[in-house]
Amino acid sequence: MVRRVLPTLGIATVYRAIKRGLEGGTLREVPLHGEPSRYEPAGLPHHHHFNCRSCHKVFDIHACPGSRLLRALTPRGYRLESHDLVLHGQCPSCAGASAT
Repeated sequence: MVRRVLPTLGIATVYRAIKRGLEGGTLREVPLHGEPSRYEPAGLPHHHHFNCRSCHKVFDIHACPGSRLLRALTPRGYRLESHDLVLHGQCPSCAGASAT
């Protein structure tokens, strides 16, 4: 997408920019099991993600199961310090396409 605006941009430059953003704290990695990592601006409000298994798009979910449920899921004697939640399934476009 960037190449439409900057046709001479090299992939090494993109990776250097991502590395600098991670090191400088302006980017945050969004790890996705079985998928390449994605990146988003650091400092966004707490949220989770939905990964479409068909088109591989990642959507933000601006909700959280809450600390009470997370504490209940944490094994006895363990201390929960953070969490990441990724839901997997199909987005409306892909779910509609597979239903036909």
